[in-house]
Amino acid sequence: DLKEKVLNDPSLQEFKNNILVDQTPEGLRIQIVDSKDKTMFRAGSAQPEPDLRVILERIAQIIGRVPNYLSVAGHTD
Repeated sequence: DLKEKVLNDPSLQEFKNNILVDQTPEGLRIQIVDSKDKTMFRAGSAQPEPDLRVILERIAQIIGRVPNYLSVAGHTD
């Protein structure tokens, strides 16, 4: 249900090439990745681009309603 909410959210449709959602043995994995049209961080920086902030805010609203534990990991170049 959560996967469908993330993938079908109208406010995230312009980022559909940047959001990957799949099920793992640990639970639901949501990946936010670069595409050729949109990068999530400025090159050589940990400074997030505005699009990443939009994605994170909306996903937080969606997943914030469930009682499950959350793990966050990330990297930049």
